[in-house]
Amino acid sequence: MFTAGAEAGERHGGRLPEPMRAVLDEAANICKIADLYSHLGSRGITPVTILQSYRQGVKAWGEVGMDAMWSAATKKIIGVGLDDWNFAQGVSTLVVAHSVHRGSYSKSKEGYSYSVGEQREQVLDPAEVRAMKRGTALLMATGMPVAQIALRP
Repeated sequence: MFTAGAEAGERHGGRLPEPMRAVLDEAANICKIADLYSHLGSRGITPVTILQSYRQGVKAWGEVGMDAMWSAATKKIIGVGLDDWNFAQGVSTLVVAHSVHRGSYSKSKEGYSYSVGEQREQVLDPAEVRAMKRGTALLMATGMPVAQIALRP
């Protein structure tokens, strides 16, 4: 399929005139796409790769192959049921932290004083990434903050 798409693109100056979308469910079980992944976009071919977990991709394509695919993907959707602690921790660190203003009172011989300090807090910790509600997901799109989205059945 990818070879045919690339060859058709060559006949049109290297890129397909109309983008081709290839949905690869259970991709780790059926194809060796890791070496082609970053190359396909420049040909007008958009692979949509569905995996059960990041580790499933590592098992199929190795750490380097999976890291290359992950980095080349411009949109990533993280669904519910994530049980890989390291992966959940990595995802949670990519969620933009927000600023929280905290006030405090203090008492001294001169009287009372009030001060406000700004702290950065993580929006989602790894346990919250793991416990997302069914029907929601995290969308990671290049150049955009991570967003929690509602899915439609």
